[in-house]
Amino acid sequence: MTKVGRDVTWTYLRHVRDRFKTAVLLMTSSPKEAEALADFLAVLEGGKIRCTGGLPDVHEKLGIGYEVRVRKGPNWNPSEVENLMSTTGFEQSAHVIYRIGKREPQEMSVLKEGLEAYERDGTVSDILVNLRTLHDQRARCTSSDETDSSMPAHSIATSSTKRPMAFMQLCAVLKKKNVTQNQSAAVVASNHPLLDSTLYARGIITHHMFFAWLLSIELALLASIPAVHVALERESRFYRLQMSSGLRPVPYWVGNFLCDGAYGFLYAGVLTFVSAVADGSGHLGGAPAAALFVLLWVHALSMLLPLYTVATLFSPLWTFVTVAIGGSFTGCFGLWAAHAKRTWAFEEGKTSEDPAMWALRFVPFFSAPWGVANLRLAGALRKECSIHSTRNESCDAVDQRCCACKSQPLMCRFCKLVTAQTEPKQRTRRQNKRR
Repeated sequence: MTKVGRDVTWTYLRHVRDRFKTAVLLMTSSPKEAEALADFLAVLEGGKIRCTGGLPDVHEKLGIGYEVRVRKGPNWNPSEVENLMSTTGFEQSAHVIYRIGKREPQEMSVLKEGLEAYERDGTVSDILVNLRTLHDQRARCTSSDETDSSMPAHSIATSSTKRPMAFMQLCAVLKKKNVTQNQSAAVVASNHPLLDSTLYARGIITHHMFFAWLLSIELALLASIPAVHVALERESRFYRLQMSSGLRPVPYWVGNFLCDGAYGFLYAGVLTFVSAVADGSGHLGGAPAAALFVLLWVHALSMLLPLYTVATLFSPLWTFVTVAIGGSFTGCFGLWAAHAKRTWAFEEGKTSEDPAMWALRFVPFFSAPWGVANLRLAGALRKECSIHSTRNESCDAVDQRCCACKSQPLMCRFCKLVTAQTEPKQRTRRQNKRR
């Protein structure tokens, strides 16, 4: 791979790991790639795990870093040199080897000055500094003709004490991350990050499509459940009595809005719980449960105003159908388009912000133009209610209300007052009919 292609692949692998909070099992023959990407390494030698651990642990076990080789001078003093190196050396005949790991350039400058001072006073001589990399150590490990005589024996033993446990940990990672048999075979056979991530992306897209279906049903329910409540309230005679008697409807609608908003809060919590159980993971189509709850609740509130308008002017059946289709599934169209774009982005290897989650933030506002278009009908609200509310229906509603509210003297006085005003006109109508 070229340098540009390698950087794009590495960036994409980091995006998959961090964005989806998942493990990426990468088999590579490039030590540079392993050091750049991995936070947990397993070095293989002849099909066996030589050592495992984090990057600093592997460096320490394999002796990665700076190696200082000095010859003992006439005034050899091991304690002074060990204080300078901050580690114990390994003697080999007339030479002593110090493995000091990776150091910053400033620290190496101080170390070099100290060694030159010891060389001048005859403590050491023939100073040789080498930088051992993971690539060099892997070449020594995999070579059948060459053995690393400078590697301490106890360092090799220490690095191999936990091989069975480390291998079981790797198997546990695969099981916990639900890697299927086919995908695992593709990972081992292809050994190509882009192909493997494409297979993984297809599974993610299928999961998100299921979430989109579930979200469409939830949005329809949140818009339709209050519609039934408003339609039934519109059919009640007492509601028409309030409108025809000149009572101001503002407190009535404010109370309904608060009540329906509380119901929407409850419904959003229940639907979020159902979605979390159906999802089976901590993220619902890539979105946290808290974000989904806020989304559903805001959508329920944004649908109440157009819902009240339609429910007041049309029949209950048309209210249910219009609100469910116009309010909810119109908003979900943007979500489906975002998922199609997300699929294309995965196949092209794009690493930008997730467009599906961007659309999720604006799903409630897709219904806003649809609601505003119906607000022009709100001016006919009082007129329409007055046409459907006759005096006879008002009197029937008064009688029923009085019978049901005997424990409320104030309401009964109001009912008697309305009855006294309407009774003379009713007598006149009966006499005209008899004539």
